[in-house]
Amino acid sequence: MGREDLRDAIALNSSGFNLARILGPGVAAAVIAKAGIAWCFGVNAISYFTVLLGLSLIRLPAWHPPLTTGSPLHGILEGLRYVRATKKVATLIRFIAVFSVLGIPYITLMPVVARDLLGLDASGYGLLLSSLGVGGLSGALALAAVGRRLPRGKLLVAAAYSYAFLLIMFSLVRVPWLAYPILLVAGFSMIVTNAVANSMLQSLVADQFRGRLMSIYSLISVGLSQVLGAFVAGAIASAIGVDWAIGGGAAIMLGFAMYAFRRESSWIVDEP
Repeated sequence: MGREDLRDAIALNSSGFNLARILGPGVAAAVIAKAGIAWCFGVNAISYFTVLLGLSLIRLPAWHPPLTTGSPLHGILEGLRYVRATKKVATLIRFIAVFSVLGIPYITLMPVVARDLLGLDASGYGLLLSSLGVGGLSGALALAAVGRRLPRGKLLVAAAYSYAFLLIMFSLVRVPWLAYPILLVAGFSMIVTNAVANSMLQSLVADQFRGRLMSIYSLISVGLSQVLGAFVAGAIASAIGVDWAIGGGAAIMLGFAMYAFRRESSWIVDEP
């Protein structure tokens, strides 16, 4: 696999990562309901054998460790300086941060949405997550199938706008039969947005900074979205309502996307 396959590989990898975050709670809830919480942890532990099997099948060329002259702290600071000094990379990092912190916690709030806004029980909550998961899987497969036939910049703009707008619509819905298709398309847009932004980021970064940049990406997309994003969304939902937490965050996402894409249209929109 070479750099020409980077977009497809990132699409599939990002889809697996995000689909696990979407489908995981639903599967865990089903196992707990049928077999108890102990089996939930047991099934999770067993699932790691498939990961170990996959890793054992990977064949890579011999690894030659790079020569390092500085301390780990020096390497971290060097990576942060690179991000700050590289305008395109910094722009994408800010975009990913906003969409991760504001655009992911609605999944954490989904049980409250199902109960308080839509009047659903556990099975209805499962259908909400299933709709989101099916949409996400469809987005991943579509992106991998399209490959390099669509320009990434225009695809990112369309997906980001769609994702933010669909979350606003979802926050306003009060009937389940509308919520399911909205989440289906939202899952599609979410996966495409994340995967394309990741692909553009990795195609821009210099090879010597790739590991450090992906550490920053993981810190933002996993750490900030789960810790800061979920905390803030939960606090807002508790204070003024879950619909305001989701819709307000999505409105900020939409405004930021409009600002960023207009400001950086000279290269984002034309990115091949």
